[in-house]
Amino acid sequence: SDFCVDPFRNRILLTNSGVDQNILIFSDIITTPKAAGTFGVTGGILSGVAGQEGPLRFNNPTGVGVDKEGNIYVACAGTGLEAYSPSGSRLWEVLSLLFVDCVDVLPGKETTIYGVGERFEMDYSKTKPGTEWSYKAGTLNRFKYPQDARVNGSLSTVHTRTIDGKTFLYMTGMYGEALRVYRFNPATDGEIAIPCALFGPSESKDAWPPNRPLRGEWLWVDGNGDGAFAADEFTQPVNPAANTGHYAWYPDERGTVWTVNGATGRIRSFPCTGLDRNGSPLYRSDRIEEVDPPAVLTSVNFLLYDQPTDVMYLTGYSQKYPTSGGYGGGVVGHALVRINEWSTGNRTPAWEAEVPMDVPKDLFCKSICMAGDYLFAVECRRKNTVYVFSKATGTMVSELNLGPAVGSKQGWVDIPYGINAYQRSNGEYLVFVEDDGYLKNIIYRVKDGVPLKPAVPSFSPRAGTFDGTTTVAITCPVPGATIRYTTDGSVPTVTTGTVYAAPLSITARTVLKAI
Repeated sequence: SDFCVDPFRNRILLTNSGVDQNILIFSDIITTPKAAGTFGVTGGILSGVAGQEGPLRFNNPTGVGVDKEGNIYVACAGTGLEAYSPSGSRLWEVLSLLFVDCVDVLPGKETTIYGVGERFEMDYSKTKPGTEWSYKAGTLNRFKYPQDARVNGSLSTVHTRTIDGKTFLYMTGMYGEALRVYRFNPATDGEIAIPCALFGPSESKDAWPPNRPLRGEWLWVDGNGDGAFAADEFTQPVNPAANTGHYAWYPDERGTVWTVNGATGRIRSFPCTGLDRNGSPLYRSDRIEEVDPPAVLTSVNFLLYDQPTDVMYLTGYSQKYPTSGGYGGGVVGHALVRINEWSTGNRTPAWEAEVPMDVPKDLFCKSICMAGDYLFAVECRRKNTVYVFSKATGTMVSELNLGPAVGSKQGWVDIPYGINAYQRSNGEYLVFVEDDGYLKNIIYRVKDGVPLKPAVPSFSPRAGTFDGTTTVAITCPVPGATIRYTTDGSVPTVTTGTVYAAPLSITARTVLKAI
């Protein structure tokens, strides 16, 4: 895919992005050109333990260059640049992520992080921003698994899950396309993520994947374990045309996949019934479950099901918090609700909260996730603010903003799942935000939850004795937070008390409380 002329040594260097994954060297190019050897480990990153990173283990080399000292520079997979001495010692390496790649932490193993095509390890003892992570492996083998979705299209978000002690990656694309599922088998494939399931929510005229049904939605599970799409591995529901697809996908802790029927707006789930002999999660088209959403929502945009607590969090629009500026899908929306005891059939919200949305002012949230005691919604492109909501009350308790470590700026959050979060065993929160403008992820480290303490409203003037009528203003340090107050001495809650809208006129002795 690339070559360079080394005029100092009368040779040409040519990238070999085929199975050998190395650099071809041709000498005597002026008189009698001939093959003179290679540079790099034959097989590159796929040799030995497949996927394992290391010097001279190139991963899809796409660019090569030299300088007059004989140093060799190799670009790999569009995301890495390495420099080597003439003897082959690696001098340095710089890395980036692919466009729209959002990483996630492996549950129960907080130092392990997966992206769409890579695995990283974190050292949380390091405090200098950008030094905590190290690249450990690539997870794509396009030669053994040529039908992998990552070879045939772009993917942008990873949800890591552990089912029956096995690691799985669930991935979606920039526009919430079909959900792809990957498994691992270290004994046969090292670090490589193996395609094992795919949810096709609607019809597509694309050539990929091969052998799929031509009409309506379908489901593929890799029955023979080869990572390829055999015709007999596809299934369809009774009425394949009944769903037009949706960008909302969420795999819960048990592997149940949640989504929305794009045609009806109903909430649907695909239970995982176990793992097959190859370690693939089992899903069946005849086991789809579908229920009506809560009546309070006029449409559902995102859904997050907390399986251990049986709580469903839904976003979208409601009569109280309608759409703004003509926006509909593809964003978090304006309303956020919590439904307790979801599996029992309850659809009455425990609370309904407002998500910041003012489209005329270019303010809207693109993505939402949850971890620990909080929900995190990230604003798309104005300031990229992460708004933090309490799971218990729906109150916006804080916000996370960019700092000097990243120049106080980032690109758009331009994918449905552009944010992931994880609470470490020591209580620290990790929040990862996709940055498509600078090909990286922003990492917020919220130690001990300190910035996430609920904000306390303040009164102006403060409590005291006054003559005549007194005007009292109530403020909160969190922009957009809902303030509720009472004047009878009772303690307001998220559902009781009066929503504060304007300063209050106090004419008699009054006990004023607010949250």
